[in-house]
Amino acid sequence: MDTLIALIVFINLVALLLLFKYVKYVFDDYKKQLKDGIEEPVWYNKIDKNF
Repeated sequence: MDTLIALIVFINLVALLLLFKYVKYVFDDYKKQLKDGIEEPVWYNKIDKNF
């Protein structure tokens, strides 16, 4: 049972590491929009060329 839990944790860790660059990009965009004065920042993935 402990081995199964360790395997699940490892798989989730790999997934988090692979998603990190996308999360960082979106969060940086969010902070930029806040800094630019937008009270409720939004992200339009249809017009974003990085994804």
